[in-house]
Amino acid sequence: MSYRTRIRTPTFAHLQQMPSVINGSLVSDAIMYLASIDIVMADCDR
Repeated sequence: MSYRTRIRTPTFAHLQQMPSVINGSLVSDAIMYLASIDIVMADCDR
């Protein structure tokens, strides 16, 4: 049993990979990508 556990959500990792995923795509594709990964900006601030 750990005294303190840190849980890292995948939101920050998804935002880091975004430039490589949408390279050469249209703006509408970038909007759909952001909507599909369901980002929570409060998770990125941690």
